[in-house]
Amino acid sequence: DGPTLVEFDAIWDTGASASVISQSVVQKCSLQPTGQTKVYTASGEDTCNTYLVCISLPNEVGFPVVRVTEGKLNGADMLIGMDLIGVGDFAVSNFQGTTVFLIATLP
Repeated sequence: DGPTLVEFDAIWDTGASASVISQSVVQKCSLQPTGQTKVYTASGEDTCNTYLVCISLPNEVGFPVVRVTEGKLNGADMLIGMDLIGVGDFAVSNFQGTTVFLIATLP
């Protein structure tokens, strides 16, 4: 069996080079840090814990091992950055008045 999946609210951020998780995700998943890294945000420079996680998107695209950084996020539990978005094809479309985000990995 694979890892237990826990659902979280996420923000797609094409301006972020890497994915970020909140302290809430760290606590709910009982994650242990694998290291630290310097991060650069609008608030300035900081040193943050890093973690290795598995990520599964609603369209069944999965990433078995992703290095993420812990950070402060407003309105979401996770920020999905270009480290994941750039792996495949990413499109934003308007379908019957609803904005739809699509991501597909390449074969």
